[in-house]
Amino acid sequence: MTDRLEASEKRFRKLLDAIPFVAVQGYGPDGTTRYWNQASEQLYGYSAEEAIGRNLLDLIIPMEMRQEVQGVMTQMFATRQPLPAEELSLVRKDGSRVELFSSHAIVRVPGLEPEMFCVDIDLTDRKHMEATLRQREHSQRALLDNFPFMVWLKDEQSRYLAVNAAYERMRGRSYTELSGKTLQESFPE
Repeated sequence: MTDRLEASEKRFRKLLDAIPFVAVQGYGPDGTTRYWNQASEQLYGYSAEEAIGRNLLDLIIPMEMRQEVQGVMTQMFATRQPLPAEELSLVRKDGSRVELFSSHAIVRVPGLEPEMFCVDIDLTDRKHMEATLRQREHSQRALLDNFPFMVWLKDEQSRYLAVNAAYERMRGRSYTELSGKTLQESFPE
């Protein structure tokens, strides 16, 4: 039975190390790092050798979050209930921030101390893309609103997608009132 358990553990660790974009870390109740996969090395900049044995709070938690994270960890280990998955901004080895989505689990193996596992996915590229899209939308909106004539955009079902400021002034309806409606729904007789 012990050989099977060891083989299972090795397979599990090989699997976690082989997943390139999912960072997985394991921590003891006091926050000591016990597991650090290759994706964690890429995401945070610490090798497994540098991370294992160090405290989570000192590795990747920003100073302003440390007290809160310590309290949450204490609560998680006491209740054995993980906190909900959420977006976080943590710190890399070089001091830069990394935006990520983090899930947590408490794992209890009979005869061993419980561990908390964190599964992190880097959102940096997505956040950058979202910011770029917001900037483009803002620029397009500013351009459309400066046209002196009415401009509107509709989808295939003739529902309003956008109108400019001139349209709102001349027709007396805001985009909020028109959004998703057809002309007949927006201006009934």
